[in-house]
Amino acid sequence: SLLLAACEEHFGGLAGGARRTPPLAAGGGAAAPSVLLDVHLQGGTAVALDWDSLGQRVALGIAGGPGIGDRVSFVPLSLACGGGLGEEAAELLFQGEVALPAGAGITDLSVCCLAEEGATYAAAACSDGGLRLV
Repeated sequence: SLLLAACEEHFGGLAGGARRTPPLAAGGGAAAPSVLLDVHLQGGTAVALDWDSLGQRVALGIAGGPGIGDRVSFVPLSLACGGGLGEEAAELLFQGEVALPAGAGITDLSVCCLAEEGATYAAAACSDGGLRLV
């Protein structure tokens, strides 16, 4: 999976390119899936997401509540791999945010990664009829 690959790359990977098998539960079967990252979006609701494989992030389209504008946020996958959100990690979480104009009304998001340029672009479709590129 993309998350496993990002974690392996971030934390040194596995020697010789070996594949990691899922841990076994007490009964001998595969362990149950678990939540790797659980974050409060600070007054908003995620309405769309896409993967930024170049920057190893998840791009979120976040609709803000009353008095809080819509935004696009890039969440580093390393926070999911690092074993929890300490105070420092929580501060990093929202450094990659781009505010959208008031009343934009984000409804969808798509990400394009251009490795040759070292750039990631996110296109946000909005209910005001606008298309924003960040």
